[in-house]
Amino acid sequence: MLQARRCNGFIHSCRPARYWSEEKKIDAAQLKNTLSAIRIKGRYIPPRNHPLLSWWENAME
Repeated sequence: MLQARRCNGFIHSCRPARYWSEEKKIDAAQLKNTLSAIRIKGRYIPPRNHPLLSWWENAME
């Protein structure tokens, strides 16, 4: 089961984004654009202790 924090109807977690990117074989540029939109529009950045923080940071490079 995915662990996520629900806020105003949105799921705040990078697990769904990682799953989507791996299942659909999303290229690096599209993934970066998507994560940027999540960061800006969703006001979400994984906390420092999140297990996928390094994945998020690498995808944003």
